[in-house]
Amino acid sequence: MSNNTICALASASGKAGVSVIRLSGSKAGEILQLLTAQKLPSRRKLVIRLLFHPSDSAKRDQLDEALVAFMPGPNSFTGEDVVEFHLHGGTAIVASVIDACLATKLCRLAEPGEYTRRAFENGRMDLTKAEAIGDLIDAETDAQRRQAMQQYDGAFHAQCLNWRSGLIDAMASLDAAIDFPDEDDVPSGVDSRAYPLVKELITSIDLALENANAGLAVRDGFKIAIIGPPNAGKSTLINALTGRDAAIVSSIAGTTRDIVEVRLELGGYVVWLSDTAGLRDTGDEIEAEGVRRALVRAAESDLRIFMHGYDQPLPDLSLAQDGDFLLANKADLSDGTPQDLNLSDLDKKVFSEKVSLKMSEDVKRIRVKLEQTVIDRMSTGASAPLVSRQRHKQLLLSTKENLQHAILAMENDFSADLIAEDIRLAARDVGKITGEIDSEDVLDRIFGEFCIGK
Repeated sequence: MSNNTICALASASGKAGVSVIRLSGSKAGEILQLLTAQKLPSRRKLVIRLLFHPSDSAKRDQLDEALVAFMPGPNSFTGEDVVEFHLHGGTAIVASVIDACLATKLCRLAEPGEYTRRAFENGRMDLTKAEAIGDLIDAETDAQRRQAMQQYDGAFHAQCLNWRSGLIDAMASLDAAIDFPDEDDVPSGVDSRAYPLVKELITSIDLALENANAGLAVRDGFKIAIIGPPNAGKSTLINALTGRDAAIVSSIAGTTRDIVEVRLELGGYVVWLSDTAGLRDTGDEIEAEGVRRALVRAAESDLRIFMHGYDQPLPDLSLAQDGDFLLANKADLSDGTPQDLNLSDLDKKVFSEKVSLKMSEDVKRIRVKLEQTVIDRMSTGASAPLVSRQRHKQLLLSTKENLQHAILAMENDFSADLIAEDIRLAARDVGKITGEIDSEDVLDRIFGEFCIGK
């Protein structure tokens, strides 16, 4: 437990009806007594107290009348002694109370995420719950809130504990053969006990990974790339879907040279639309770089909308995936004979449509189809996604890889100690997810994403 007591505004900055300042550390109670000139209140009860600057005790310069609470550790959010001041939310009041706390010389300003990090380091929560707090704070849609709340409630942590328990059972059977090879009470062929355990673990991890992309998309946003030749109407589509001039529309080919990313909400999910440079051969270095970035963004996106004008050839569909969109735009200029969308040679199932983005009915039809596609892609049936961060996904992929090595070793009669090492590496990766095994750099990065006061 840290001996440093920290202080910060725990609520949003700016004017508000109520602002909350939080202290955490061994000196929190002493600071409360100095600012109120009274004994500590009853534990975990909000009481009214007048607050004074400690250097103005003789003049009794009142800072505010506040609700205060004292929550002693270890049964507090951080596991340390915690004090909260619930103030009138004026900026001058907040500044004066923070200044008064610092004037005691018993505390310092908190770093970003330091309260939650102390809670983690003091055993009040595992790393997945700490991450869930950050996701709850950042949640902008109901889907993000539900997913973060599921992780906060411990669903993913419980699954990680199950995996770790299975890995320990598998290691125990192998370690018995390593440590006591000549003992009669150690069954022979212990790898035959470990083998089904490891196979079952791989199956369980595969199920979690199947929904991983949906979980990542809920948290980070569903990514849609709009690609095609110059003047196909990509920027017009972005503006039509968002209802504002988010991208520059011009008849001059090559106007869009870099990626323009716009946020949209469809079906209760955050969607990021990317307007990309027109795909064509060009001698312009800047435009060529834009084309390269467009192709990279298309490959990385969850959905691609391929666009071309009615009088333009079909765009390159080599990056197309099942469920992508192909829109033949400017159908209003085709005199009733728009180009036939011949997709017989394409081995992917794409949604193809002839549209005119000048027609509000066509824009509405595209939006409805996009919304349903996003909902369908994000739906995972009865099982909600457990994996919500790239960090989780990469560690589970590493866990699976180590377990596959163990299976291969058992199938080829490798020594028990080599098999056990693969399983130990898998257990280490699962431990990194929950923070049982941690890296200081990883913790710095995770908690550094939090706001000060969280």
